[in-house]
Amino acid sequence: MTLLLRHWRTSCYYIGNTISPMNGGDRMKRIDRSTLYMNNDKTNRPSAIVASGETFVVETELATGDWLHSERDLWSPEKTLGANPCVCIAVEGAEPGDTISVRIGKIVPNRVGYMAIETDESIFPAISKPIFGDIFAHTVKIREDWIELFPDVRVPVQPMIGTLGTTLADRVETHIEGGHYGGNMDVQEVTEGAVIRFPVFVEGALLNVGDVHARQSDGEASAVEVRSEVTLTVEVEKGFKPIEGPRIENDDYIMTVACSPFEKQAFETAFRHMLVWLTEEHGFTEREAYILLGAIVEGRCTRYIAPSYAFVCKVNKRYLTRG
Repeated sequence: MTLLLRHWRTSCYYIGNTISPMNGGDRMKRIDRSTLYMNNDKTNRPSAIVASGETFVVETELATGDWLHSERDLWSPEKTLGANPCVCIAVEGAEPGDTISVRIGKIVPNRVGYMAIETDESIFPAISKPIFGDIFAHTVKIREDWIELFPDVRVPVQPMIGTLGTTLADRVETHIEGGHYGGNMDVQEVTEGAVIRFPVFVEGALLNVGDVHARQSDGEASAVEVRSEVTLTVEVEKGFKPIEGPRIENDDYIMTVACSPFEKQAFETAFRHMLVWLTEEHGFTEREAYILLGAIVEGRCTRYIAPSYAFVCKVNKRYLTRG
């Protein structure tokens, strides 16, 4: 398939050169952050086209845009330049009805990050507002393995991609949203070594990548927002029944993710998607799959922040081998 670019627009967060070689002469494609979009929109012009099976590096921007440049900078609402701006990437050969798999290699956070929100919009306003006033803002130092929350308190770096997914064919959503296409899932397991599968709705899939965190709490009470460099490998899967939503796999677990304005609905959808996965690919009847999940499924809400909840359901792979 020849990917058609003529219909993709150029209006976006900002535009510059989009592809550059890596340092040291490496031929791996590097896709920079100079073209970013705040909407999941099939008319977005991709920054690059990658082949199925290709490994490449993506530079991601802060969830609020390019304003943080030193450990002395502190967030305030007027500094926000965007809402989860993402790099958009087309995948050769991907067509509606296909699935793409995205393998996450290395995630390298920048050396400085921040935690911030207007407390009225936090998940616990009654707690955060008396402590911080109207604005919670905290800038942190990041090194290879740790985050310095305070001079005498460090926590390990556990990087993750907050927003990752394909592009919808039937509507435009902001990258604040998440859904059956992925998007703003904020799931900690979307990290190094994981493979995430997404349904394809438009030619080229138009993969969106952004909103990397150096670390995040469950529920996203807060997260350490950072710029980053992410190494990805994308493959097109054809000839299989389309999947209903994102599927994550790592060495130990298979996982489904769902997003909804209602927490129970997010849990129910993720649970149903896992039941389908167990019956279609792992040899269980629907009755067996439900009984198994009732005994061993692990799950949690990874994001409570509006406009939707994100819920992950997990099954340890040891339960997939029968007998």
